[in-house]
Amino acid sequence: MAFGNEWLFRDLIARTERAVESVAHLAVDSQITFKIDDIVDAVERALPTSYPAPANG
Repeated sequence: MAFGNEWLFRDLIARTERAVESVAHLAVDSQITFKIDDIVDAVERALPTSYPAPANG
């Protein structure tokens, strides 16, 4: 991985960890089963608009 993208990688990991924790708390509190898509959705909604556009490949 290029050094310039390391901040992006670390930020996405941190956002994913927070989303997993949040969804897990909701699952325990509400007794509702969640899917991986719910975590992905939570991370995507929290992304700032300044993130680079996704690229193919």
